[in-house]
Amino acid sequence: MTKNILLSGIILMALCFTAKAQKTAFTLPEVNKILKEIQLYINVELDDSVKAKAGLSNSHYFNPLINHIDYNVIGKGGVAVIHDDELQEFILKNVREGVPLKKISRELITEYIRLNNTPGSTEEKEDIFHIGGFFTTEVEQHQEDDGKFKTLIELNQLKLYFASHFNSKSPTNKVSVFAEYNPIPEEVIHQVTNAKIIKGNQQDTLFESEVYGEEIEHEKIPFERLFVNIKNVVGTKLGLTVGQFRLPFGIWSDYTSHRNFTSAKNNCLVNGFGLKKIETGIKVDYQLNNNWDIEAAMVYGRPGRTAPLYRDDFDNKKDFVTHVTYTGNRFSAGANAYLAEFAFDKRNAYGIDLSYRFDKLLLSGEYVIQQNKEVIATSPKIGVFVNELSSGSAYIQFDYELSNKLHLYGMYDYWKLKADGIKVNNAAFKIFQGVKYFINPKARWTILEYGHMFFEGFNKGQTHLSTHLEINF
Repeated sequence: MTKNILLSGIILMALCFTAKAQKTAFTLPEVNKILKEIQLYINVELDDSVKAKAGLSNSHYFNPLINHIDYNVIGKGGVAVIHDDELQEFILKNVREGVPLKKISRELITEYIRLNNTPGSTEEKEDIFHIGGFFTTEVEQHQEDDGKFKTLIELNQLKLYFASHFNSKSPTNKVSVFAEYNPIPEEVIHQVTNAKIIKGNQQDTLFESEVYGEEIEHEKIPFERLFVNIKNVVGTKLGLTVGQFRLPFGIWSDYTSHRNFTSAKNNCLVNGFGLKKIETGIKVDYQLNNNWDIEAAMVYGRPGRTAPLYRDDFDNKKDFVTHVTYTGNRFSAGANAYLAEFAFDKRNAYGIDLSYRFDKLLLSGEYVIQQNKEVIATSPKIGVFVNELSSGSAYIQFDYELSNKLHLYGMYDYWKLKADGIKVNNAAFKIFQGVKYFINPKARWTILEYGHMFFEGFNKGQTHLSTHLEINF
C-alpha cells in the first residue's frame, strides 16, 4: 500500500506499488504534463456534445488538484505519484453520469488520495526523461531597510529541471537522477539579518554568518539540487538519496507566492544556518505503513540557505536531520529535529508541521524552536558574554478557492529571539495576503500581494506591494 504525500526531499518513493499505471512527478511542470495527457485521453473518449455540455473545453477542472499537489505534496518536499489510468476512468465515469464538473473537480483530490492508499503490485509506467522549468517575474513597490520605497521590475527566479529514470519497471533498485539548475536563483528577502545584543554593560551586534568568506568560483556547484535516488534498495523498502537535496525539515514550497517570507525556516541568526536550505549528504527514507513515513539524513551542515553551493565540506563536521510524518485522508502532521554535529548540546532545532484540507480551504503551518548552546563557535564576540541564543517561530498559510480560477491566500509569520532567556527586542511579525488568478494549469497571475512587516528594533522595512506572474513548463 502506498500514499501520495511522501516527505523525502523530492525523491522517489521507497516502495511504490499500485493497481494500474502510474507516473512519478518531481515537480509541478511534470504534474501538468501528466494531467495534459489525461485531458487529451478524455477528449478522445467523449463525444463533442458530451464535452460541450460538461464544459470540458479546457482543463480548469484540474486546478484544485494542481493546487492540492502544490501545497500538500510538492510543498512538503515530496513527489507526486499520479495514477493516470484510474483518474481518466474516474473523470469519464462521472461525466457520463452527469455529475457537475465543479463537483468532479473537487472530488479529484479525494480520488487521488484514495488511489494512493490502494494495494497493488503491478509495475510502474514512466517516461525515461523529463525536462521542465519554473519562471517568475514581478513588479513590486518595496520598502527598503532605510524606510524608502523602491519600484522594482524583477526576474524573480528561473529554475530548469532535468530528471531521468532507469529500470523503473523493476520492483527493486529503481534508480532516478534529478537536477535543478537555477540561472536566476531565488532571492531570500525580508529577513532579520542582525540584532544588537545587550547584557549588563556589554553589547555587540549579532550578524548572520558569512557563507564561506571568499568565494572560489571553480569550487561552486552550478546545480542547486543534484542527486541520485534508489528506491526499494535490494528489496528492503528503504529509499536512498545521495547528493544535494532539500533538507528534510518541515514544509517547502516552490510555487506559492509567499515562498520565501518565513523567518521560522529562513532566519540564520541563532544557529548560523537556515532550515529551508539545500544540503549535501546522504538521506534514507522508509514507509513504515500506509500512514507513517520516516526519513533521516547526514549532511554537511552548511550555513547557506540555497546558492552558492560548494564542493568542499569546509569544517569536516556532519549534522543529523530527521523527519517523521503521519498522513491521513485530509491532513498530515510531522515532527522534525536538526542536530548540529550529531549533538544535543551544541546547535539544534526542533519543529512540528501540519497541513489540513477542508472543502475549499487548504491550511498549513509550522512551529520551530532553535537553540545555540555554543554561541562562541558561531559568533565569537557575542559568545564572550552570551551562553545561549534561542528563537521560537511559527507561521500559518492558507489558500481559499473562491472559484476554480480565483484564489485568496495568506501567510502570517511570527519570530522571537532570546539571548540567555531574555527577549531581544519585540517579536517580529509578517502578514502577507493576496489574490491569485489561475490563467491555466501552467500559468498563475498574482493580481495583488500586500505584505507588512513589524520589525521593531530590527530592520526598518515595513510594506511590500507586488503583482507577479508564475509560469511552469
